[in-house]
Amino acid sequence: MNCRIVDIQRGGRARQRMGDITALAASIERVGLLHPVVITPENRLIAGERRILAYEQLGRDSIPVTVIDIENIVRGEADENAARKSLTPSEIVAIDAAVREEEEKLAKGRQGTRTDLELSGKLPPSKSRDRVAAGLGISGRQLEKIRAIDEAKDEHPAIFERMEESGKVDGAYRELKRQQTWKEKTALAPPSGTYRTIVIDPPWRYTKQSNADDHRAALPYPDMSTEELAELAIPAAEDCFLWLWTTNAFMHDAFHLLGAWGFTYRTMLTWAKDRWGTGDWLRGQTEHCLLATRGVLRLQAANASTLLAAKRGAHSEKPVAFYELVERLCPEPRINMFARSGREGWEAWGNEA
Repeated sequence: MNCRIVDIQRGGRARQRMGDITALAASIERVGLLHPVVITPENRLIAGERRILAYEQLGRDSIPVTVIDIENIVRGEADENAARKSLTPSEIVAIDAAVREEEEKLAKGRQGTRTDLELSGKLPPSKSRDRVAAGLGISGRQLEKIRAIDEAKDEHPAIFERMEESGKVDGAYRELKRQQTWKEKTALAPPSGTYRTIVIDPPWRYTKQSNADDHRAALPYPDMSTEELAELAIPAAEDCFLWLWTTNAFMHDAFHLLGAWGFTYRTMLTWAKDRWGTGDWLRGQTEHCLLATRGVLRLQAANASTLLAAKRGAHSEKPVAFYELVERLCPEPRINMFARSGREGWEAWGNEA
């Protein structure tokens, strides 16, 4: 369905930053318009101002449109066009805003002209969200995620653009939450003092390795890139043991970190777990801890094996037998960095400690 551009009412919904209209016009000229603009039955524009400007730049007088009846959605009825069409996240946001605007008008009309009263007949936020989402053919939770990404787009524009281009909301939302917790992570004060024994269990950032053993996708703890980890201030004494945990997917990165932190690799402890995990090539049943040193020192005990057989615990939790081994081999003071919990005789550093 097409509509004459001159008949579209554009007042009040234009973006403040329109971006590169010439590039968009060239794209439309080359591959066509991928998404029609969205209007109401009265021809009021809901979403697509940039597309209209691009069409005008190309000298065209009409443009494909999707007609969405906002009043239907306000009444709690599913809009057939919304459910049938593949709306972009930004279009969903615009429709959502239009629906909420209409709800506000209706609520004000019900309360009359007085401004000293709260709006009557207004649905609780969750019910309003679910009603709008149902009208658009998506879940209320999905709409909530799209709203959150849209509200944060000035601070995190790349995440919004990625969602807009791919149409994938869940991955963009996870990335937004990860970046929003970055402030919490960087606000954490560095460890005070120095330590002769350090255990580090890094929050490795998984991307393509999302199916790898012990990945942290489900953790609320913010992950870190290898570059970010390399910049950590390690509270090492002049003579220090370092135990660095790594999964199979990050073995190369772990050795890189040892060099970045000024430690010399000595040997590797392998934790053999009692059951399989997942994995891209082989199903993981092991995790590794690199032992490295700096300065001049020696272990406090001998006859320690490079194999540690212990049951898997909670996600990312390391076995008690590991800490008992370290306590037997390495001196105090000791610190556990990115600790999930405390342990007697250890300092614990991390957001979950």
